[in-house]
Parts: sequence; C-alpha cells; structure tokens
Amino acid sequence: MNYYADFHLIIITTIYGMARLLPIFLLLPYLNSQMLGGMIVKNVIIIFIVIGFLPLLAGQYADIIDMPFLAVVFKEIIVGLMCGFCFAIPFWIVLAIGEIIDNQRGATISSTMNPGIGVDASFMASFMNFYFSAIFVINDGMAIIVKAVYETYTIFPLNEMFAFKWSLVVKIISLLNTLMSSAVILVGPVVVSLFLIEISIGVLSRFAPQLNAFSVALSIKSFIAFLVLLIYMTSVLTPRLLEMKLLSFLRMTVQ
Repeated sequence: MNYYADFHLIIITTIYGMARLLPIFLLLPYLNSQMLGGMIVKNVIIIFIVIGFLPLLAGQYADIIDMPFLAVVFKEIIVGLMCGFCFAIPFWIVLAIGEIIDNQRGATISSTMNPGIGVDASFMASFMNFYFSAIFVINDGMAIIVKAVYETYTIFPLNEMFAFKWSLVVKIISLLNTLMSSAVILVGPVVVSLFLIEISIGVLSRFAPQLNAFSVALSIKSFIAFLVLLIYMTSVLTPRLLEMKLLSFLRMTVQ
C-alpha cells in the first residue's frame, strides 16, 4: 500500500471540498464566523463534513488528476459562492421581512449590529434572523445543508470544469427579484395592518389636532405589528419559509 499516495489523495480532496464549503459557510447567516465563534470552530465543522464526502470526492478526483490544482480550487470557490448565494435566499428573505416591518413601524432608528451577517440591521431583522435560524436547526437544518451540499456535486461535479455563461449570471441576479418579491408577499399582512392603522390615526388627528399623531403612531403600530406577526408567524410564515428548498434556487440558475 502506498501510504504517501493515499495521504496525498486525502489532503488534495479535503482542500477541494473546503474550497466549495467555505464560501457556503461565509454566506449562510447562521454558519459564519461570528455565529460559530471563530474560524477554528468553522474549519473544524467544514473538515468533518468534508470527511463524509471523501469517497465521493476521491472518485471524482480520479478524472481530474491532470488538471491544474489552482484552476480546480478557483472553480470550486466560484461554485461555492454561487451555491451559498442560492442557499442563503430564505435567510435573506427573513432579514428583508424584518427590515420592512421595522421600516413601516418607524423603528429603523433602533438599528443594531447583526452578528449574523456583520452589517447594520434593524432590531426586527436581527430577531427574525435568530428566530428562523433556530427553527431551521430544530427542523434538521444542518442535515438539510449537508444533503444540499452533497447534491451540488451532482449538479456541479468536481471532475467537470465550470462553464461560464452570461445567462447564468442573469439567472442569479434574477434571484434578487425573487428575494424581494417573496419578502414583500410574506410580510403583506403586517404591512396592510400598519397601513390601516396609519389611516386611522390620520383621520383621528383631523378631529383631535392636539394629538401628537407621530408618538401615538409609533406605539400603536409597534403593538399591532407584533400582534399580527405573532398570529401570522407561527401559522403561515414559518411553514412557508421551511417549504423553500435550498436546492430549488440553485436548480433555477442551472436549468
């Protein structure tokens, strides 16, 4: 048995596997460094996942043994970024829902640092991010992620070079339209409720000019937003989000 050849195969396939998994972990809000506690924890998790993929990667590596190492790594990084973008769509929809709610109820002034994505986010966006991440993990989210990553090796095999097409870029950009339209549709009941409250307060202020409509509206709209969201989130919103298959967005880009 050639131990050096086996060790070399394990190291090379592990690097190829990490090149695809690392961008996915960077883009998914609940799998990045700030949520997992640092690069060491994240890399350990990635390595354990890659170990499970070694038989698949070793079989596909036999067909690319003569390909340039850096070219394959670069291809895997590009594929990982594209897969991570598609997998993160449901989480970004949740963040957009939180941002829209806070914008409509006038609470964007309370923006805080969201540890999920590392940018300024409103309070409701941060809450929705943690809420959906917890629900996703409880519903075997990590197993879903691993299965989705495994399926990407069927869609984008390691032994095939990535064929760049402008149509692919257009389809990926079109996912932004899917993101925003889904967020607006799902947050619709809350926005409509806040709009009706805004109209009611506007009419009331016509009959009571001394009423400070702005301060009253902030309190009432916040109460109504949380009340409607409490009823709507558990019965409709969460099931709709969990129905979104991570691979469905990726298949939309390659079909």
